Amino acid sequence: SSVLREDWDGAIQAAKEALQRWPNDQLVRRAMSETLRLKYRATSDWQSGEIAIGLLNTALEIDPTNPKVSEEIARLIGRTAELPEAMKSHLQQQLADGSATAVTHLILANGLLQEGEFDKAIPHLEIALRSAPNSPVVMNNLGIALCRRPDRHPEDLIRAAELVEQALAVAGPMAEIYDTLGEIRMAEGRPYDAIDAFESALSADASRIITRRKLAAAYRAIGLEDMARLHEKLSGEEHSP
Repeated sequence: SSVLREDWDGAIQAAKEALQRWPNDQLVRRAMSETLRLKYRATSDWQSGEIAIGLLNTALEIDPTNPKVSEEIARLIGRTAELPEAMKSHLQQQLADGSATAVTHLILANGLLQEGEFDKAIPHLEIALRSAPNSPVVMNNLGIALCRRPDRHPEDLIRAAELVEQALAVAGPMAEIYDTLGEIRMAEGRPYDAIDAFESALSADASRIITRRKLAAAYRAIGLEDMARLHEKLSGEEHSP
């Protein structure tokens, strides 16, 4: 096949033709999304910022539920500070001319989340959600921002929980999303539900040290000091009484 030969243009053209014939077929949409993702993966090191982000954004728009596209976006936004200059320039140009995509806003929001600028991140994530309403990455990150914003209202936590539960329904048992849900439950004053969420996160990825520390805090909140100390020890952090 064209994909096996790494003939990306041929593979994309074949996927486009199939999508034109069966525009509502989820398997066809997934195939098109995957083809674009694979081309992005194979060529993003040398593509211009415009082409690389364009491939990833189109893959997201065609199939927002593709977990591998979500992983690529998460990987990309996780190294925002290391983006090639061409990609950074393209992001700024998109903002300037009003053509910013969902991926553009995700990348910009991630930088703000890392800086603790949660209120500033929310508008970017709201715009991304309008473009990709079923994206687990967008829903999870917006849930984080709503939960952590300084002047949080009760309605923010309600919406954050709804977004994260929807993200889990789409993505399945992802550790990062369960971790977010646990954080929201703690903010709601529901430590027992937070423990369930953090335990689910660790079932999906037992290596998450930050989740163990959050789980320890949840156990301490319900008076189970021994369990709290156990998870702190497993995370490499000892609590001083």
